[in-house]
Amino acid sequence: MGAGLVQGLLAASLGQWLGLARWWWWLNLLFVPALLAASGAALPSWVFLAGFVLLLSLNWNSAGERVPLYLSGARCRAGLVELLARREADFRFVDLGCGPAGTLLYLARRFPAAQFVGVETAPLTFAIAWLRCLAQGNCRVRYQSLWRTDLSAFEVVYCFLSGAHGGVVGQGPDADGRGELAGQQQLRGARGACRAHRRAARLAPLASAAVAHGRRVRRVARRFIR
Repeated sequence: MGAGLVQGLLAASLGQWLGLARWWWWLNLLFVPALLAASGAALPSWVFLAGFVLLLSLNWNSAGERVPLYLSGARCRAGLVELLARREADFRFVDLGCGPAGTLLYLARRFPAAQFVGVETAPLTFAIAWLRCLAQGNCRVRYQSLWRTDLSAFEVVYCFLSGAHGGVVGQGPDADGRGELAGQQQLRGARGACRAHRRAARLAPLASAAVAHGRRVRRVARRFIR
């Protein structure tokens, strides 16, 4: 158990250094010790079945739709806010694969005049998202596959997914293609905003290091010049 605690502390410290959310610190800290404790305990078989059902209900769409539960980060939300702030106040926004609706609710509260819709097919994830959005009048969640969502009803389409879904917005059912094109443009804009924030976060430490290194070089050069 001591080795498990050391490994957990190392994982938690590494996660904090990489900038993960606060709740990841506890998850990384306790995962290995909990795994070791469970392996040595005489647990009934239904506990493992319940754990499997719980994970399945959270990630039901991973196999069929190739959509794991992968949440948008704070930098990505900031990029979306920046993108949406340039639009008219009453835009319509859809989140394809909204998860527990964290980003959807965040944006719905920031833009109360707009309409927000999330689509989700993982049963437990959908239930959590649906319940969370009940009290938010401009936000609702549908139990619907992202592959079957009509994008022509929305001005902004957001998809925080892997590269395997790059063509999802090009499969809308509207005949003239205008909704498809708008969806592709908005998706590129949202992805671009997220990538820009991620690049800025990665480059900031490098820029600071370069500045510090430049200062050291100048100090050494002055010594030789003197």
